Amino acid sequence: MECLNPYKSLKLKYAAKRNLLTAFLPIQPNAVLVIDQSQNIVLTNIAFNMMFGVDAGGIKGKNLSSVAALTDLSPEATEFIDSQSPESRTELQYKGNGLRKTLTV
Repeated sequence: MECLNPYKSLKLKYAAKRNLLTAFLPIQPNAVLVIDQSQNIVLTNIAFNMMFGVDAGGIKGKNLSSVAALTDLSPEATEFIDSQSPESRTELQYKGNGLRKTLTV
């Protein structure tokens, strides 16, 4: 039986969580935006892409404030990140295309 080193074990746990997240995103009815601590876009779901009229492939890896359709979100995301909240997500109410939507960040 092979013993996993701590790095490999952590890497496997991260991969499992990422797989779960990517499986969950397409069926989530609310818009979901995943950003890192620097506000770089990691993942979005279909509801988010439709709500903001963006192409997921075109914005992945870009900074939130550099995507014209998303500049209004940047101050709220900054406030959440700077709050040092123990929560890993927050929900923002957003009006887009005449509709009131919930955005999970």
